[in-house]
Amino acid sequence: MDKSVSSYGLIYISGRGGVGKSTIAEKFSRDLGFTLIALDELIRQEFDSDFKLYNKGKHLNQHKVSTQQNQGRFIQRIRDLITLHKFCVIEGMIRSNEIIQEIFHGYAFTFCYVKPSNIDAYLQNIRKRFIESPDNYGRLGFLRRYDESHQACHQSIGLKDFKINGIDGLVIQQVIVESGKAEIEESERFCQQYQQEFQVIILIN
Repeated sequence: MDKSVSSYGLIYISGRGGVGKSTIAEKFSRDLGFTLIALDELIRQEFDSDFKLYNKGKHLNQHKVSTQQNQGRFIQRIRDLITLHKFCVIEGMIRSNEIIQEIFHGYAFTFCYVKPSNIDAYLQNIRKRFIESPDNYGRLGFLRRYDESHQACHQSIGLKDFKINGIDGLVIQQVIVESGKAEIEESERFCQQYQQEFQVIILIN
């Protein structure tokens, strides 16, 4: 049985890394007076270091038993927070439609998917975040994965180039541009995936 719409207000905000979904979620939370549940932060605080929200498929890391246990705890933890707060903005990209369905089972919710307005704006956001925290790749996992997949002598060449030449280094620029373009393609693919199961509101940022 669906929970009463008048008793709960739930907004789920998804999108690829660097599109600005955290900023949008914070604004929604502030303007509506809803509790903000940031999934990245929840995982960092309460789950094992190998727990991955963004891996493909239903399983969230390579260790099946641990994954299934963490996945169940993760889903239940969010449902407990929904029960506690009732009016929530939940922010973070979950790749699996099935997990989203399990989290929101029995609830009416609004699904918002954030997409960049254009490639240039998106690349600028990536550059800004990288500059703010280069050793952590601006907390953009796709940027780290791309750079580490092109190592030379066990060193990430983009990060090394940045430390020598700054953000205008040719190698780090290539890493940002190529990984950013790949993320735009992934964004479109996941948008289509979500739309197969949910009514999705597209937010262009």
